[in-house]
Amino acid sequence: MSVRRFVGANSRDVMRQVRETLGEDALIVANRRTEGGVEILAMADEAIDHFEPSPEPTPPESPASPPAQDPMQAMSERLLREMQDMRALLATNQSANAAVSRQVTPTGTAARLRQLLWNVGFSSELADELLVGLPEPLTALSGDSEAPLQWLRQQLMERLCVLSDEPSFFDQTGIVALVGANRGGENHHYR
Repeated sequence: MSVRRFVGANSRDVMRQVRETLGEDALIVANRRTEGGVEILAMADEAIDHFEPSPEPTPPESPASPPAQDPMQAMSERLLREMQDMRALLATNQSANAAVSRQVTPTGTAARLRQLLWNVGFSSELADELLVGLPEPLTALSGDSEAPLQWLRQQLMERLCVLSDEPSFFDQTGIVALVGANRGGENHHYR
């Protein structure tokens, strides 16, 4: 399947056409405003793996000027090649990450602590950094022991930067900015 062109009065109308024709997983290759409304170039997602860009034309033997290639077709082919390259790069990175995780997969207490860190949202890098220092006696403890969790809490607490005298901070005048995740706490007022 190749790139298909859809034209409509507005973006909503054109996107409806794309979904009806190519399905929910359609890949939008390009879009632009035209005099008649909106134009979208799209293709079915599964068609990317099977897409073969047209072979480069062999130059004519006569010095005649080569026929001009359609700019939209050239852009579509270039975008598809780039997407295929990105997919190959992602696949390579995923397989490399899987190989690394298989090599350093801990067992027992370390595995339980690593899974706990991942489940609460800590990065793999931080989990690896923390668990390198896991004392040997803690690794031999049973899975229901609290000692490894206390050790992990202590390691995390040592990494937190906190004020030694919080009340004096709020006695100062000025502006306090609370920085966090996007849209976090937007409906709350702090005084």
